[in-house]
Amino acid sequence: MRDYLDAYAGFSLPRLAEEVLQGNLDGMNAAIECCDRWVGENRTALNWISKDFAEASVSFETLRD
Repeated sequence: MRDYLDAYAGFSLPRLAEEVLQGNLDGMNAAIECCDRWVGENRTALNWISKDFAEASVSFETLRD
């Protein structure tokens, strides 16, 4: 429990946004933050398995396009 309390006490949303986001909290573009910034090297964004166990993957490039 101590780790949680330490993390909670030291948490700062503005600091986290500055460290992680490419934009800022006031003008954030969700498409860039969630998808476009991960484009490259054909990284997998989604893995999907259907009811009949067929599998498919979608890359960040596909989501961007």
